[in-house]
Amino acid sequence: MLHTRLELRRLRRLPGEHEHVRLPVAPSARTPPDPLVVQRSERQIDARVGGALRYDMIAATAEMIAAMKQMGRPASHATRSRFTEVKPHERLVLTNVIDFLPGVATYESNIAVDLSATGDRVRMVVTLDGMHTDELTKMQEEGFTSQLTKLDERFARAE
Repeated sequence: MLHTRLELRRLRRLPGEHEHVRLPVAPSARTPPDPLVVQRSERQIDARVGGALRYDMIAATAEMIAAMKQMGRPASHATRSRFTEVKPHERLVLTNVIDFLPGVATYESNIAVDLSATGDRVRMVVTLDGMHTDELTKMQEEGFTSQLTKLDERFARAE
């Protein structure tokens, strides 16, 4: 069912001696136009093995809403994930439950984030299980690339 795995890589200089990085999730922190938004009232983040990550993903622009409608996809859906591996400063694996696609049997898909420090830089490799179709795998890749670009921009401001 799952198509190929995708690998997205980044190398970034981190500011100062940060033990962790808090990324903004407020609407003002997004790079406009942001076609998808997270509904804050429904989110849950419990970053430990077995812990939940839950939020609502909502199409936020007229173009994205029209594209989702054209594909027969809902304009919003609940996202349910669980942390299946948590090694601070090294590795994070999220298992996503893909249960929001009409006519598609529920399945799971992993996102792995591997971090390695070299001097004042951190290498981040994100590995995504592909989705059940090439079309959705491409959308997944575009979405994650967009999010990683925002992360790059966030750290570029801190350098």
